[in-house]
Order: sequence, then C-alpha cells, then structure tokens
Amino acid sequence: DIWDATIKKHKRISRYYDCGKNEKIPIYILQALSLLYNPVSSVKRSDILKIYSTLYSNEERDFTDDWEEITEFMESAFEKLENMKDGFGVKDEKSIPFQPTIPIVTALLKIIDGRKDQAKCYKKLKIWYWSAVFTNAYAGAVDTQLTIDFKEVKAWFDDDARKPKTVEKMRINLPSLNLMEIKKKGSAVYNGILSLVALEGAKDFETSQTLENARINEDHHIYPNKSILKGHKYLNSVLNKTWISKKTNIRISNKEPSIYLKDFVVSKYDGNKKEFLNILSSHFINEKAYDCLMQGNFEGFLKERERLVISKIKELIEYTEIKPTDSILLSPGEKFSSRMVIINALRECDEYIYWFDKYFTDQGLEYLCEVLKESDIKQVKIIQAIEKTDEKIRKAFKNFRDELATKGINCELRVLIEGKIKEQYHDRFIVSKYVAFNVMSTDSIARSQFGEISKSPNRDKYHSEFEKIWQVSKDIISHWGTIEAEIAKRVKKPVS
Repeated sequence: DIWDATIKKHKRISRYYDCGKNEKIPIYILQALSLLYNPVSSVKRSDILKIYSTLYSNEERDFTDDWEEITEFMESAFEKLENMKDGFGVKDEKSIPFQPTIPIVTALLKIIDGRKDQAKCYKKLKIWYWSAVFTNAYAGAVDTQLTIDFKEVKAWFDDDARKPKTVEKMRINLPSLNLMEIKKKGSAVYNGILSLVALEGAKDFETSQTLENARINEDHHIYPNKSILKGHKYLNSVLNKTWISKKTNIRISNKEPSIYLKDFVVSKYDGNKKEFLNILSSHFINEKAYDCLMQGNFEGFLKERERLVISKIKELIEYTEIKPTDSILLSPGEKFSSRMVIINALRECDEYIYWFDKYFTDQGLEYLCEVLKESDIKQVKIIQAIEKTDEKIRKAFKNFRDELATKGINCELRVLIEGKIKEQYHDRFIVSKYVAFNVMSTDSIARSQFGEISKSPNRDKYHSEFEKIWQVSKDIISHWGTIEAEIAKRVKKPVS
C-alpha cells in the first residue's frame, strides 16, 4: 500500500520504475534508509531484509514517516540527475551512468538539507558523482562501494582534508583517461560523456533546440556509420556520438561530414559559419575539431573532442593545474610557474604562431624552441619594437631561424620602427589558428614579475592587427642596414 501511494504521488519515481531499467527502485529506497539510519550504513541484501527489525521494531522510529521523507528526497535526486543546467545531465531514465548511485545521492541530499554549509556540500557531491562515473566505481562490489562512498563523502562534508578515495582515484587516473576506446552503449562512462554533452546544451544541428527542450533526441553518429569509414575501429566510439534529432540524423545519414556540415552552414545558417560553430560548441566540437571533420581527419577530430571533454571533466571535479585556458595571475618570484604558463600557451597553438611583443627578448626564442621541438607548427612570425633591437637579438634569431629551417619551420622576426604606430599598441599578444593569448613581455616573464596571462576571445581582431603591423615592419635579417641606421639615429652623440 505504501509503495502504491509512492508511485502515485511521485511522478519521477514512477517514471523511473516503469521504464523497465530500474526495477530496484523500491530496494533503493530501503538502501537510502539504511545508509542514513543503520549504524554501519550497510546496504547488503541480508541487512535490507532485516531493516524493519533492525531500525523500527523498538518504535523509536516510524517506518512510514521515514519512507515518505526519503521518497521526497529520491524525487529530488532524480530531478538533480536530470537537471541540464547545474545537475548531472541525465537525459532520461535509461541514461543514468550507474543506477546504484540513486540511493547514495538520495541519502546525501537528505544530509545536505540539514546543514548550514549547503553550497559547499553540493560542490563536494558534484565532485564525488563525476569521480564515481569516470573511475567506473560501481563496476564491482556495489553494496560495499555504496557504504564506503557514503561514509567518506559524509565525513568530507565535515572535514575538507578527508577526500573520499573515489575522488583521489579520479585525480590520479585522469591523465591516463582514454575516452576513444569507450564504445559500449549504456556503460557508465559512455552515459557519463553523453551527460556532459547534455550539460553543454547539445543544440540540434537542424533546429538549434537544446536537449533540455528536445529530450526526444537520441545519440547518433557524427561521422555516419555508413560512411567511407565503415568498419573503422573507432567509428562507434562515444566520441563519435552526440544528441541529435531523428530528422537531423536522417539528413546526415550516408553523407561525409565535409558535405553535410557545409550544407548546414549554407541552408540553415545563411552562410554564417560562426553561428553554426556556436551550435557545434555545445557538442564539444570547436573550430579545430570542425576543420578536422571538413578535412576528413577522423582521428584528429576524436582527439580534439577528447581533449575538450576531459577539460570539462577537470572543471567539474575541480582538478587544478597550470593551464593556458585560465586567466592566470603570476606573482613575483614564481619563475617556474611563469615559464610553464607561457610554454603551455604556446603548446596550445596550431599551425602557426604570431607573437607581438614590443619588448621581445631572446628569452622568447628559448620558450619557442622548447615548444617547437614537438609541435606541428610550420610558421613563426615575431614583431618587436626598435627599442629592444640590437646585434645580440639579431644573431640569436638568425641561429634560431637557421636551426628550425632544417625542421621545415619558417621563422621571421620584424622590427617596428614607426613610433606613431607603436604608440597605438599597448598589449602583447600571441595569435594562432584557433586561439589568442594576451601575455606579458618575455622580459617580465623571465624575471617573474607580477602580471597576467590569459586566453582572449578576440583572436580575429588580434590576427588582423598583427597583419597590419607586420606590413609596415622591417625584417631583422634582410633589412638590417635600415634598422641599424635607425638605431644609430636614436643614440645620443657625445658633445665635442
């Protein structure tokens, strides 16, 4: 009778139970009660069968009251799981990464509800949840893991230093996470990645509706399974899947991405590639991944999408590292950190590096040399002002240029002589095919001075400005006579 009343009252519990994938919902309710009120928080079958005699036979607790309260929190747990803004991005009742997380999320929500530091606890719940998903924590002894995680997360609520083992394991395993190999539909990590796509919005290519507003959309191939790649070992990788409508899937079926993507830009977005790229970004497809699809570079596409997904996982579990995607404030004395931030920024560049720094020094050549050893960069252009130009930087650049030419990398350095143009520019910046960075001068970085390095959204503007300055600047090798003469003019002659 209590169960009948529950499914009549709670729509989400009823829906999850009726879908045929979660027949254990009534048991999950009992497990949540046991996690909360059993002295050892056991959820083993033997203890659940004895739950009434263990917890309720002495009449200190009322079973019906506890059941009704915990089903309210389970309803909230399903709402949290399905929330596509600040929840866990579960599309529907068949897409939960791990069904056994239902009782623990329910019990933890009950605990958080009674605390004053709720914001802090919700953050820790999020970190634990995604750690559990991507470490495949519930692939083994589920009952034991539930008890361990519940106790450890509960203790973590009270003490920041007591991170759960699942969270620590995630931080250790993250650098070696291989998402390209995830192909089994319905597995925890597979569903977890699609949940991340849902959280990004997953706007349909055809309608631009987010998954939140179009939950009937299904996961389909980005590179169609009937394309020329049929039989490719990664064709069914989750990195080649996303949420799109049936209509969109029919439209792209049997077509190469280079064909259907161009068709969408023209027919649905009036030739506005940027607008379409905004839609694609909600699927973890950036401009670089888009270019890979347009060029038929399937594995390049998967690798770039994997990088973006892992970056999202790092954000959700608050995995800290020095990375160029952040705006990083450098403090005096942090020489190693300063060096690593600029090198990581250079490593994020593709195809070419354009670097404008009025006070560029040979230290910048050292940063470049370290990065260019293992990159696909084919062209480097540097602009510096005449004030920092001398024979020393010329010789250093000539050696740098000649060495990299043997590796097929074309390097040029030009000197900005015109003072009026120079005065128009304050910032130092690095531009590449897909990114731009606002940076400190190489001299300031080398001396670990206080300053900031950050990714800029104004890549196109920086690129056009660089080209303008480049056209009016002089090559430090071929125009050295002109540059040297200008330097001489600026040197004060002694009074006779």
